[in-house]
Amino acid sequence: MFSEEMPKILSRLFDTVEAIERAFHTAYIVEKQSSQGELALYFKNQQGQNILYFCLRYDLWTHSQTPLWFGVCGQWPEEVVNKFSTLNKGGCIEFCNYRLCPVDPKITSGENASAAIIKILEAQLQALV
Repeated sequence: MFSEEMPKILSRLFDTVEAIERAFHTAYIVEKQSSQGELALYFKNQQGQNILYFCLRYDLWTHSQTPLWFGVCGQWPEEVVNKFSTLNKGGCIEFCNYRLCPVDPKITSGENASAAIIKILEAQLQALV
């Protein structure tokens, strides 16, 4: 998977995550976490409850060719998990107790990736609060 293009791709993906964090930091509590192979944003409502997870995950990327995902954790409030499941019927996978939907790689690699992903996440967040 590593090529001369990989640093550019990773830089663009990191920039996308940063742009998404900036776009939502005033309307939601956005907590960024980073660990080996994962850069994640946890969106919380004003009461501090987790409502959406957005991530760049290397493990999923290597298996699915899709680096960016969004979803919910099965341990979060049942109402949030049920709303997310209803909104995203058929488009999710179960992974490490998370229900995740991929961001289409065509969107991720497009010129206006950040803006397109922000629109997707806006719709998700509005439905989940």
